[in-house]
Amino acid sequence: DGDGKPLAGAKFKISDPSGKDQNFPLEATSDKNGIVDFNGTPQENKDYVLEEVESPAGYKPLNKKWVLRVEDGKVK
Repeated sequence: DGDGKPLAGAKFKISDPSGKDQNFPLEATSDKNGIVDFNGTPQENKDYVLEEVESPAGYKPLNKKWVLRVEDGKVK
C-alpha cells in the first residue's frame, strides 16, 4: 500500500505480448504478505508483460505495466 505495508488480494497477470508462448497468460493473487507466486516458467531471452488486473477493495488500480525478461535464469 502507500505506507509500504504488504497488500493482500491484488490480482496480477503475466502475458506474452507476441502471443506465441502457449503457457501464458498466467494470473495470481497476492497473499497476506503481499507476495504473488505465479505457477509457470517463462522462456529465456523473451519479453513478458506484468500488470495488475484487479486491485483489492478500497484501492485504486495501478494502471501500470512492467516488462520482464529472463536472461541466464534471472528475471530482469
